[in-house]
Amino acid sequence: MKQPEIRILFSELLYYGESQQLAEFHKTKQKYTFEESLQKTKEYQEAWESKEKTIVLAIQELFGLTFYKPIIDVTLAPMFVPKSKPLIINFRSEPDQFIDILTHELLHNLFTDNQFVQHHIYVDLVSRWTKIFGERERVELVHIPVHAGLKAMYLDVLNEPYRLERDIKDCQKWPPYKAAWDYVENNDYKEIIAKFKDSYGKV
Repeated sequence: MKQPEIRILFSELLYYGESQQLAEFHKTKQKYTFEESLQKTKEYQEAWESKEKTIVLAIQELFGLTFYKPIIDVTLAPMFVPKSKPLIINFRSEPDQFIDILTHELLHNLFTDNQFVQHHIYVDLVSRWTKIFGERERVELVHIPVHAGLKAMYLDVLNEPYRLERDIKDCQKWPPYKAAWDYVENNDYKEIIAKFKDSYGKV
């Protein structure tokens, strides 16, 4: 199975542009200076490097999907809410937790840009996932398979259950994310993955 290159890069353009505008909008100051942002980037790169091959290979094998892009850029910039397309992450987490956040966003990326569904082809994945998990708020719905994948990663691949406990705890303050974790915790995560994986064979 192919192993895409994950490039973690600090965006000077976003730092001096949109990040400043977001800080002004929220009436706050950016926590990190430019030099501190460079240091955080280095720490994130080093933390991710220790787990990258294991995680990237495992999430593809878990779901029977391969990343469409051979190179996936991870852009780092303050003030942004983490997103998967384009993949942007802020500096709010410690390096160890950054591993979990990046894995989370890579799962989103894998589900929407793979050998069955490429970035230039529109497929109504939400409707497909609704048939599996039922009518739910969109944010909750799309995070059920992500959280199931994370649980498998934390317990079965990395064998680091503290990551699962930390992730569930951190999501309690966001109702849709909490609801997705509740669903995963009340159902067999391996069955969730199996059903989700099977849905792509019908694309």
